[in-house]
Amino acid sequence: MIEYIKTRFRDHHKLLISVSLLFTISLFILIAEFLLSYYQYTINKTVDKKEANRTLIIYNVTKEMTNQDFIELSKIKHIINIYEEYTNWNLKEKDKIFLLQNNYNITNTKINIGHNINSPNEVLINKTAANEYHLSIDDQINLNDKYKVKIVGIINNDEIPSIYFENKALRNIALQEQAFLNKMNIVIDEYQNLNFVIKELQNRGYEAIKNETLDQEVNRLEEIINNISFGIYFIILFTIVITFSIFNILVKNEIKNNALLKLIGYKNKNIVFMNFIYLLIIIIISLLSNSVIYFFLKLILDINNCFTIPYIEYLSIISYIFLLYFIILVIISLINHLKLHKIDMLNIIEES
Repeated sequence: MIEYIKTRFRDHHKLLISVSLLFTISLFILIAEFLLSYYQYTINKTVDKKEANRTLIIYNVTKEMTNQDFIELSKIKHIINIYEEYTNWNLKEKDKIFLLQNNYNITNTKINIGHNINSPNEVLINKTAANEYHLSIDDQINLNDKYKVKIVGIINNDEIPSIYFENKALRNIALQEQAFLNKMNIVIDEYQNLNFVIKELQNRGYEAIKNETLDQEVNRLEEIINNISFGIYFIILFTIVITFSIFNILVKNEIKNNALLKLIGYKNKNIVFMNFIYLLIIIIISLLSNSVIYFFLKLILDINNCFTIPYIEYLSIISYIFLLYFIILVIISLINHLKLHKIDMLNIIEES
């Protein structure tokens, strides 16, 4: 049996054509998967540039939050920050009334005078508060006669008089004053991890939604990804048809040899098994050739800091291709076994 399989490989021309065809087909699938991975990588990086795209929102929190609740939430994998927004809540100093807000989204470009907050006892106020209450930089105010803070910046905002606290300082005051928590903003490290965090939050009784702020560039990239995904399905279908045809041709070319093997006493299952092993080796050679090229290209691309498919993802893809080839090979082998049963022993040469 082994000697017969060895003789099959002596036809180098047929072997080269078979391996080349399978290699090319598998390469098409890998290229398509590479493009899909590249555009997914690109869209994630594009979205990641805007923090709003990586932010989950929980509206109208029904449970009364404690400091420990916030700590537990912050421990969820991929969450890098949590900042809250409160409603119907203000603090006073004599006749001065301030709406409390979070300074998390305040940038230095919005600060008209002074600088941003550097410590928990520092605050920002808006232009309205500065003008109406005659306040300026470095003024000290005592809110509700127990929160002493220093004004370090004035924001270019003409809405109702507002005071802006650093996130944790605002949270501590809100918990003490039992303020109504209207909205929690949960910032994730990467856009691609949003769904994971949503599920984790649901397991803890929170209903989080995505912040729908994707721009036109992201939408365009998503359309490309959808088209590539559709193309991959088409390539897989094409692969099934072509691979089936290749294996079928290779088996048909061995009809005469199979007939002779049957004539000299080989059983049908042994003949099918030998053909199966031969074709399986061709598959393995084609995929190994593909892998050599992949590792060589990945080495070069990694040195130049270019995008490549990770090793684990590549192994997963190549495993699926192998499984696809293997299933087709099994089907062809079963068909071959049925055909061998139809060969009459008296006119076996003519049938071949």
